[in-house]
Amino acid sequence: MIKVWNDTVAPDDTVYILGDFSFRSTQETATILEQLPGHKHLILGNHDKWYHTSMDKYFVEVSHYLKFRKDGHTAILFHYPIVEYENMHHGAFHLYGHVHGNYHHAGRAMDVGIDARPQQDMGLWNWNEIVNILVERPILLHHNKIKETR
Repeated sequence: MIKVWNDTVAPDDTVYILGDFSFRSTQETATILEQLPGHKHLILGNHDKWYHTSMDKYFVEVSHYLKFRKDGHTAILFHYPIVEYENMHHGAFHLYGHVHGNYHHAGRAMDVGIDARPQQDMGLWNWNEIVNILVERPILLHHNKIKETR
């Protein structure tokens, strides 16, 4: 995974980690983080037991939930899929992990875990890949019109 990261991420790139980054100790995780370039934002997951505030130096920010805008798109980031997320009825994206490709959210939401890529290459998603997929999906307009898709 370190090699994949280093082959993909440049020092000035921004990377959003949507939880469950490491199952190792705090010190072992710090050793890994020291090898990874990029401006890292961590969205905490249920298995991030290694995290301690002493690890903040490796991240631009650490949170449970994050909203940002890029290239005219709003993105809601959370470790878990959210059934009703902020601005979903206005075309916002929702990016999540946790489910290992085993859940498909209706509308403009998707699992961006490394194990959820269609190529099954365990690679990192890039923003353009995500946008190209999600802009083709419908915007869910009303609470009572939400339907599960597969």
